Amino acid sequence: MNDQDLSAIYEKACGRMRQATSHLYENLHDDKGLPLYDKEGVLDALLEFKEWVGIEIDLIQTAQQEAE
Repeated sequence: MNDQDLSAIYEKACGRMRQATSHLYENLHDDKGLPLYDKEGVLDALLEFKEWVGIEIDLIQTAQQEAE
């Protein structure tokens, strides 16, 4: 794997993490744009975010290890 390949993987993973962050923000609000207060709704949104970001972190770590 060359520098450009590794950098491209980093870029894609970071882009998806930005997308996950936007998705989290949207999920922390109801259909009227009001913030969620219910504990379950917030927890569900956070768990989804953590899973999504965790996948991207794993991808970055794996790519870095394979590039060594």
